[in-house]
Amino acid sequence: MSLVESARVVADELGFEYREPVLVNFSLQAAPGSITILAGSNGAGKSTALSLLAGEFTPRSGFVRVCGGDPRRPNTRQELFFLSEIARDLHWLSAVEAVQLHRDLYGLAKGDGVSAVQALERFGLTAVKDRRLKGFSKGMQRRVEISAALACDRPVWLFDEPESGLDPEGRVVLQQVLLEARARGRTLVVSTHLGGAALHGADQLVVLRGGRTVFRGGLSEAIQATSCLELNLSECSAELHAQLIQTANAAGARCDIATLSAAGLRRLMQGATENP
Repeated sequence: MSLVESARVVADELGFEYREPVLVNFSLQAAPGSITILAGSNGAGKSTALSLLAGEFTPRSGFVRVCGGDPRRPNTRQELFFLSEIARDLHWLSAVEAVQLHRDLYGLAKGDGVSAVQALERFGLTAVKDRRLKGFSKGMQRRVEISAALACDRPVWLFDEPESGLDPEGRVVLQQVLLEARARGRTLVVSTHLGGAALHGADQLVVLRGGRTVFRGGLSEAIQATSCLELNLSECSAELHAQLIQTANAAGARCDIATLSAAGLRRLMQGATENP
C-alpha cells in the first residue's frame, strides 16, 4: 500500500490565490496516528493550507482528500475538527453549552466519548463552566475551543495556531492532549510559528515561506539541517546535562530527547536552509 493510499489526509499540488498567489504547489500526506507540524511566519500560507484541508476554501488547483472524501462535503466534514486561529463567536453561550453544541453538531450521544464537562475539566475550566463566554479572556476562550475538539474527538484534527493566547500551563495540557490523540490513532495537522515544546512529538515538519514549501522532513532532519536542537529534561544534574549534550552531538543530534529549537525553526522559516 502506498503512502497516499494509507494516508488519512492527502493534499496534492494545491494552489490558492486572492489577488496574488498565497499557496503554491502545496502537498501533504498525513497518516493515522501522526502529528504533522505546519510551520511558517505570518503570511506564509499556513492558515490557507489548513482552510483548504478543512474544506473551508476551494483550491484553484490540485486536490485534497480527508478520510478518502472531499472535505467540502458534509459527510466528510463529520470526520474532521477544524480549530481556526480566530475564535468562533459564541459569546451568548456558557462554556459547557459551547462544547455541548459542538458535540450535538457531530451527532454524538450523551455516553459517547468525553463529555463536555469532562473536557472542560481537563483544561481547568470546571469552576467557570457555567459562565458566558462573553466575559472570557482570549486564552480561556481558546481552552474552551480545544475542549470542544477533545469532546468531539474526530479522526482528523486540524489546528491553526492552537497555542495562541494560552499560558504555559495551558500549552502543557494542549501538548498532552495532542499526544494522547495521536496514541488513539488520530491524524493531527497543527500550524505554529513557535519552536521547542510546540514541536515535541511531531512526526513530520512542513515549513512554508511565501506560500511555498521550503522544508519537509522529520525533526531529526531539521536538527541536522540547522544544527539547532533543544533538550527537554527534568530533574537533571548539570553533569548529566553536559553528558547528554555531548552524546547528542556525537550522534549527529539523532536523539529521542532532542527536538528542534526555536532558533532552528526560525532558520527554516527564514529560508536559511532549504530542503524541499
